Amino acid sequence: MATVDAEKKGSTGFDIDMAHIKRDKDGLPLVPQPTDDPLDPLNWHPWIKLLVLFEVSVFTLLTLLSASVITPTFQVLSEYLHRGMPQTAYITSIFVLFGGCSAVLWNPVANVYGRRPVYITSLVACIAFLVASGAARSYSELLAFRALNGFFGGVSLSLGSATVCDMFFEHERGRYLGIYTLSLITGGHLAPVIGGYIERNLTWRWCLYISAMLLSPLLPLSLLTLPETLYSRRTDDKETRHAVSWKQNLMLHRTFHRVRRLHLIDFVRPWQMLRYPSTLLPTLYYSASFAYGSIMFVITSASIFGRNILSELLAGGFSDWISKKRALQRGGKRKPEDRLLALAPAFVLLPLGIIVEGVCADNSRLCLYGRGRKRPRSDYC
Repeated sequence: MATVDAEKKGSTGFDIDMAHIKRDKDGLPLVPQPTDDPLDPLNWHPWIKLLVLFEVSVFTLLTLLSASVITPTFQVLSEYLHRGMPQTAYITSIFVLFGGCSAVLWNPVANVYGRRPVYITSLVACIAFLVASGAARSYSELLAFRALNGFFGGVSLSLGSATVCDMFFEHERGRYLGIYTLSLITGGHLAPVIGGYIERNLTWRWCLYISAMLLSPLLPLSLLTLPETLYSRRTDDKETRHAVSWKQNLMLHRTFHRVRRLHLIDFVRPWQMLRYPSTLLPTLYYSASFAYGSIMFVITSASIFGRNILSELLAGGFSDWISKKRALQRGGKRKPEDRLLALAPAFVLLPLGIIVEGVCADNSRLCLYGRGRKRPRSDYC
């Protein structure tokens, strides 16, 4: 009896009428099961989903661009601030540090109060602190404003994948998460190229001012067209959910569980998940691969960023394909860990790519300066 009840609940964990279960074009059950509510993000028209994906992806791209756009100016900036190069590099490092750590705060807040208000608050704060960073007159001021910029900029880095999962079914998330991840990586690779030209023709301050200008049009666009994607499909939420219009949705009228409250334990749960190998191992793998496979390329060779674009677009679809094939073999049941099989090629290609990049960079240095010759100080900017 317990087995039958579990099958009726399905992978969503809630009661499902098996006679009315909705399926994809391959005949596999949709996960999660959509409601009949037109405001359910799973039921939105594809162009609305793509518009939201576009806005979130652009926000993420510009956030990473604003984090790294100042790196080509480090030599000039170190002279202005009267600091050494390692200390000047903290201007970017502190942005990344606070951006990564802030996810622990923003995710629980957005899960209770909604994605839309958090996105809009973050956009306003990012624009303000970019302008403040550009106007900073001392090292301590610049460091503080960059830390705050990273803290609020972490919203796009932490909520992007959650927003994709709000709108798309499990069998298609790989493709759209690939698009989002592409924006995350591309922003960091474009930044040094753009920043170098800005510093050459203007000053290091304009690297930050122009980043704020690029973000500014996204604010009115989000105010007018970014709906709330957080939506509760729990059976016990039907009593508290009521019909709202698109206008009410954009005016921050909540369409999810109104009784839920934010608790201190919500900020601890991500760390609790690390006790499970299925969470810990992919986390460690992603951390290492992102650092050595992407960030290192941003620092050492921004000119090769285009090679990452194709891989990110293909990786998402490849992950969806593996998930579907495994589900068909299993009789229609999907398992999240099936997507881990898509990592297999990266175990070989990622280390190989890092080695090739290192060898090419070393040979390029030897060709430019010859063996045994010291590089000019000006080349370290």
